Amino acid sequence: MERSLTILSKLNKHLVANYEPQLIADHGSGAWLWDVDGNKYFDFLGSYAVLNIGHCHPRIIAAIKKQLDKLGLVSRTTPTEALALFSEKLVHFCGFGETGKILPALGGHEAVEKAIKIARKWGYETKGIDEKKAEIISCIGSFHGRTYGALSLMTNQQYKYNFGPFLPGFIQIPFGDIGALEQAITKNTAAFIVEPIQGEGGVIVPPSRYLPLVSEICRENGVLFIADEIQTGFGRTGHNLSCERVKVQPDIFIVGKGFSGGVEPVSAVVGRAEIMDVIKKGDDGSTFAGNPLSCVAALEAMKILEEEELSDNAYDLGLILKQGLRNISRRYIKEVRGRGLMIGVELVENVKTENLIRKFMAEGILLGASHNVLRFNPPLNIGREDIYWALPKIKKVLES
Repeated sequence: MERSLTILSKLNKHLVANYEPQLIADHGSGAWLWDVDGNKYFDFLGSYAVLNIGHCHPRIIAAIKKQLDKLGLVSRTTPTEALALFSEKLVHFCGFGETGKILPALGGHEAVEKAIKIARKWGYETKGIDEKKAEIISCIGSFHGRTYGALSLMTNQQYKYNFGPFLPGFIQIPFGDIGALEQAITKNTAAFIVEPIQGEGGVIVPPSRYLPLVSEICRENGVLFIADEIQTGFGRTGHNLSCERVKVQPDIFIVGKGFSGGVEPVSAVVGRAEIMDVIKKGDDGSTFAGNPLSCVAALEAMKILEEEELSDNAYDLGLILKQGLRNISRRYIKEVRGRGLMIGVELVENVKTENLIRKFMAEGILLGASHNVLRFNPPLNIGREDIYWALPKIKKVLES
């Protein structure tokens, strides 16, 4: 642990402590991560559903190296073919075909901010909401980032404590509650933004009819339906996008995380052209968004997802993993839930997840947790042998 402790001391001295390090990472390959002292871990954390195709996928690395020999960054006033190809591919991926447009971003929170801007501007200029009265509805327990617009959508008091005041015009309702949505909509409602499955909120899965009813209610009331698929998208839940499972097409998707290929940051707002076109020249900008490195990484990642049938693999292995977790003693487990390879294990209240995380690491397993929920977000290209290797170790820790 000597190298880890040396590096950790430097981090503690010079880095703001907004995260608590679990280990000092050195290199990764596929579903495996090594620390600087040579210890090896199976990465169920997956950088919170970013590493859908694993660490350092050779095709992603090759695509970026090839692009680096040509061009790394240019202004959006001098766009590249890579951006054109990425835009075309992404609108089709999201089901908009020739009628879609994208607004590229980097981190997921930036895409959320852009979606808020689009929704408000659309509300004023298309729906006719009175100036400065536009409202956006979101859900209690949601997570959309930590910038001010994103925090204004959320109710988590830890993330908001001593950072106020927040932006006006945001209303929160219970997740999965159709009646609450109907009651919250007014003539000033521009949009409803929702995660198909709440991730940071504890892997909360809504009733199957929830999203179809959301779509119907929003359409009837002239409200934009915005699906935040930053975590649930890119095959994570057993479908390319989680909304596909219930055959729902939102007005706008927010995507990110897994689309990066685990190397370059990529996110975007994707929607119908007549909505997206409210953004005019000078209304929005981002220095690095849509850069050619990000675009070629995302293009290759989408090809890998399709060619290796990773959504189907996530669906199949998710069933195996969930059943294996449900077979573990229920003394400390309250519920196992999720879809595909987005799985949460809710523990009874007196179990401390931080203690368990350390025990899992001692068994060579890296996990994340939200509140009292262990979160399993492994790469989607793992095999059954990986699940069967991990389950006895998980059982050992949870039954210890």
